[in-house]
Amino acid sequence: MVLTATRGELAERQAHTEGGAIVMAAVPSKPGALTLDQVHEVMSELSHRRLVFHSEADFQHAFAQLLERLYPNLNVRLEIPYRSIGAAEPDSRIVVDLFCSDPDTGGVTAIEFKYKKRSWSGAVGGEQVRLLPGAANDLGRLYFVHDISRLERWTELNGGTAFVILLTNDHLYWEPPGGGKPPNDAAFRVHEGVTLAGELRWTNYEYPANTRSLRGRFPMQWRQYSDLSEYGDGQRKGNQLRYVVAAIDG
Repeated sequence: MVLTATRGELAERQAHTEGGAIVMAAVPSKPGALTLDQVHEVMSELSHRRLVFHSEADFQHAFAQLLERLYPNLNVRLEIPYRSIGAAEPDSRIVVDLFCSDPDTGGVTAIEFKYKKRSWSGAVGGEQVRLLPGAANDLGRLYFVHDISRLERWTELNGGTAFVILLTNDHLYWEPPGGGKPPNDAAFRVHEGVTLAGELRWTNYEYPANTRSLRGRFPMQWRQYSDLSEYGDGQRKGNQLRYVVAAIDG
């Protein structure tokens, strides 16, 4: 009989012998330090304090600061090397954006942040903000899915919980595409109502290196973050910020 670790158990097992039979005792995985509801709580509170961010690093830092205030029992760290959280990543330079642990329960949580911008400028709370577009949308979606895949591997081996948060003022992320020829990243679309699952390939299997496999199912349920309409310099687009969270349970 072949026994495999189920979801919520560590792959490592402790074996002992009883009457000539090998009995495999599952070692419980670590609990999570944060739940999805708590992540939404932080994002909701953050939206009242910071309507918009200058950069992804600004977003990460603001989230971490507020997380420490709301949950002072947690140890919160930014830009932690994967090897330090027990991840089997071959490249030692790879980091996780935020890692937190609960010393009381042993719970651990890893979070990756994505902040995708379209052009927008305005003054918010007396602070001048100018957002510049980054990578193309198809690559933005690919990198979002890639982070989900990476954190799935980590939770599978180490337990805990993990989240990938995508915040954007670009409606092309949360709105479905129009008609016409399917785009290259059709399988990676993250608009409202889509569920990411299984093996995701570029259309016509172009660029096979972009293929990503997910073991879980991730429904895309977008939430309003902030409305910048009254602060902008007359732009018709880019005034709305929304976010979506992919929640990974080890």
